[in-house]
Amino acid sequence: MKKVTELPIMCGVEGGLIVYCLDEQEPMLWPSHEEVQSVLKKFYQVPEIERNKKSMKLETYYKEKGSKSRDQLKKQTKKTKDVKVGQFML
Repeated sequence: MKKVTELPIMCGVEGGLIVYCLDEQEPMLWPSHEEVQSVLKKFYQVPEIERNKKSMKLETYYKEKGSKSRDQLKKQTKKTKDVKVGQFML
């Protein structure tokens, strides 16, 4: 919930949160029911092609993030190895 409250401030965007709980009949809405409806209305007014340009499936996001992390690890491992070899040669 904290990140959702920070996003509009840091990025200058509107946002909201809809949380469905198993033991609740109605979803929890943040910041308010009216504001969430307003954000959704604006979202659905944008043509679907435009909405999908910057969207990403969660699976794709995690695959890309994992790939970037592996690349960073490889680079750092190589740097560490180079430093150790350099120290050994001295």
